[in-house]
Amino acid sequence: MSGLITTLCGGLLLIAARQYRQRLLALAALAMTLLPWLLDAKLQAIMHYALSRVA
Repeated sequence: MSGLITTLCGGLLLIAARQYRQRLLALAALAMTLLPWLLDAKLQAIMHYALSRVA
């Protein structure tokens, strides 16, 4: 659950960084958005299921 919250917060920061044109904040937000999906086993299972349904 914390991975989803981190992803949502990272997405909001990514929007704010784009609006204010802050590159360092954008990189941090991108890392917050992507890293939980790469490191959390439950989120990896969700991502694998979603991608297998698309293909």
